[in-house]
Amino acid sequence: MDPRFAPTLSASDQELISAQVARGAVLSYDPVANIPVVTGGRPQFDSELPAGLPGSLDFVLRWTGNADLNIEVGLDKGDPFTNISNGFQQGEFLYPGFGFQNSPSGGHIPYDDRGGPTGGEEIAYWTGTPPIGLYGIAAQSISGAATSFTFDVYSNGALVNEYYFANDGVTLIKSTQVTRVLQPGQNFAALVPIPAIPLLESVISDDPAGNPNPGINAGSFNNNIQVALASIIASNQTSAQPAATPLAAPLVAATPAVHLVLPPAAPPVLHFLPTKSGIVSRR
Repeated sequence: MDPRFAPTLSASDQELISAQVARGAVLSYDPVANIPVVTGGRPQFDSELPAGLPGSLDFVLRWTGNADLNIEVGLDKGDPFTNISNGFQQGEFLYPGFGFQNSPSGGHIPYDDRGGPTGGEEIAYWTGTPPIGLYGIAAQSISGAATSFTFDVYSNGALVNEYYFANDGVTLIKSTQVTRVLQPGQNFAALVPIPAIPLLESVISDDPAGNPNPGINAGSFNNNIQVALASIIASNQTSAQPAATPLAAPLVAATPAVHLVLPPAAPPVLHFLPTKSGIVSRR
C-alpha cells in the first residue's frame, strides 16, 4: 500500500485496495471527489468471491469492458415488506466520492474504480449488524464503451436474491447474481430486501437466464467483441421499439420504482425509473 494513502484508510480498505493492485490496478487519489481511485486491473472472478469481501453485508459491482461504472446503493430503513408496499423511500445513499462514500448507519465505499481494458470492480459494505430495510443497488455508466456487468449481494457471506425487471420492462424476476449489458450513459437497478421476504421468494420467478446468472471468470474477457456487436444491434433497434406496456395494477402495488437520488450539492441528480430497456436516469 502506498504510504501516502494508507493513513486515511481502514485495515479492510487497505486489504481491498492491495488486492486490486495485485490484480494490476494503479492507485491514485482524487482530491475533488475526496476518495482513493484505482484504474486498470481486473474484477474478481466468481470463484474469488466472497472470500475477498470485508463486510457482513456487501454490494459488489463488477464489469469486464473498457468503461468507467459507478456503484450506487440506497437504503429505505425499516421492515422491507412494508417499505415495498409504501414505495421505496431512500433515506441513505452511497456513491463513490463527493462526501457520499459513508452513510449514517455505517455503509462505506472504499474507493472509486475508473476501469480499464479489463473492466473494474466497486464495493459498498456494512460491518457489524447492518440496518433492516429495503436496499437499492444501481450501476451507472460514467464513460467508455458498452460493457457486461454483474451485481452480487452477500449477507453474512451468502448470496441473496435481487429483484429487477426483465428485458420486457414489465415482468419482475429475481436472481442471486445479475449479469446484464450496460450501454453508455445508461443505468440499471435492482431491489434487495434485508432480511429476505419469504413471500417474494416464493411468488417471483427466477430470471430465465438462470438463478444465478452466469458471472465473471477468466473467459469473460473474451466476450467483449460480442458485447460491442450487441451494442450496435441494440442501438439500431432502439427506434423500432414499441412503447413500454404499463405495469399490471397488482405488480405496481408490490414493486415500486427504484429512486436513488443524489442531494442537490452532489454530482448530477439521478432519478431511476423502470422502462422497457431497464432503468434510465432523468437529470
